[in-house]
Amino acid sequence: MNQYTLAILTFLLTLPHTRTLAFFDTQNHWGKDCLQQLGERKLITGYPDGSFRPNATVTRAEAAVLMLNAFPDAPIIMG
Repeated sequence: MNQYTLAILTFLLTLPHTRTLAFFDTQNHWGKDCLQQLGERKLITGYPDGSFRPNATVTRAEAAVLMLNAFPDAPIIMG
């Protein structure tokens, strides 16, 4: 994990949370606690079947959603 990723995760984990969410496929994953906290803060939602798929490759669209959830007030710049 690089410094930028660590800084983003640290920032996201300091945001207030409002709900409980458990992904059935992260119970034995090393990042379970972090994923749980991000889910509680509605920064990640997982898939409709209740999974998170922690070892799957993140698509460009999924990465865009993660950034929009993390920075909802960021201006949209059309290039």
